[in-house]
Amino acid sequence: MLDFGSGEPLPAALTLEAVHAAVASERYHVLGAPSTKMLTRISGTGLAPWEIHRPQKFVRDLVLRGCFSGRVLDAGCGIGDNALFIAKACPQAHVTAVDVSPRCVAFATAKAGLRRMTSGLITLEKFVRDLVLRGCFSGRVLDAGCGIGDNALFIAKACPQAHVTAVDVSPRCVAFATAKAGLRRMTSGLITLETASLTEPEPERQAACVSSPASDGTFDVVLDSSTFHCFCDADRELYAASLRRLLRPGGKLFVNCMSEAETRPGGPRRVSVAELLSMFNRQSGWEVEVIEDSVIELHPTFWGGQTVSRLYTVRKL
Repeated sequence: MLDFGSGEPLPAALTLEAVHAAVASERYHVLGAPSTKMLTRISGTGLAPWEIHRPQKFVRDLVLRGCFSGRVLDAGCGIGDNALFIAKACPQAHVTAVDVSPRCVAFATAKAGLRRMTSGLITLEKFVRDLVLRGCFSGRVLDAGCGIGDNALFIAKACPQAHVTAVDVSPRCVAFATAKAGLRRMTSGLITLETASLTEPEPERQAACVSSPASDGTFDVVLDSSTFHCFCDADRELYAASLRRLLRPGGKLFVNCMSEAETRPGGPRRVSVAELLSMFNRQSGWEVEVIEDSVIELHPTFWGGQTVSRLYTVRKL
């Protein structure tokens, strides 16, 4: 049971729904604000409404404005998402993050360990953010399998020199991403979101943004964040053919997929270097330029928040 300090313990175990209902209920408030006792009980569980497991939008905006350098104090860091992001995105800063809640600090410290953060400088294993910091996105960018849009929206915001087209086979994912874009007031000039399959054998059955002959060879960069490893062998062939059709000669494809070094049961197919090279090689019109160890970040409650992957930089010949 979880007692939120009102004398009325919740009958259920600690769940996302129970925590959110308690925060919204007036009986757990004092003078219009959530009671300190309730906040103490739920902060650092990862379930509080404000524990969103990503940096706040205003923090991302401040980073893009260059507001963080030198010694930075995050006063009331919660579970650490803002502090971790600042430290990764701003190598000129050293971040000290403090919170009154030991559980919050323990949660943030666990994230730091999972993300291989050093004591001298907090570092995140966010491969998309790393690519942004390297200046890898410009011109026409295709996010192939965008999910709910987090990577695409971040690239569109952080890289004003890029126009991002983000597609996913799931209409629900695209609707979610579109709603996010609306809430963030992102215009159609910055990002295009469409439902589309890149494994259709007939391009005319795909969405117009990737099926029109006018789209062939027009994308400068393709991002594959955990898409390739979801396909069967036959669909891998169709997918690679679609990407080759859409990329311009010399265009770059970034593929982050789960490695065979991940031995825990469940999840998508593991992809070895040999498997990737059997699909993307000079005979098929590609050259793999760089292979890097990477991670795929997950919800903190699943597999400790990340899994082992590889990031491939592939050039279309």
